[in-house]
Amino acid sequence: MAEFLTFAAQEMLIKVVSLAAQEFTVIRDAEHPKQDQGVAVKLWLEKLEVIAHHVDDVLDDYGYELLRRKVELQNQIKKKVQ
Repeated sequence: MAEFLTFAAQEMLIKVVSLAAQEFTVIRDAEHPKQDQGVAVKLWLEKLEVIAHHVDDVLDDYGYELLRRKVELQNQIKKKVQ
C-alpha cells in the first residue's frame, strides 16, 4: 500500500512540476512584455500567483500526510515486533 502511495505521489509531482514549469515560462514572458499588455495580464498574473501558493500549500499538506502515514506504519510494525 505504501509503495502505491509513493508511486502515486511521484506521478502527481511529475505532472505538477511539468505544469508549473510551463506556467513559470508564461509568467516570465508576461513579466517582461515587449509592449504594455494592460491590466488584464497583471490581474491574470496576480491570480496565478495566488493559485501557485494554494498548490504549494496542497503539496505541503500531501507531503505531510505521506510522512505521517509512514511514521504511523513504522509505529505499528514496531508494536507488532515487540
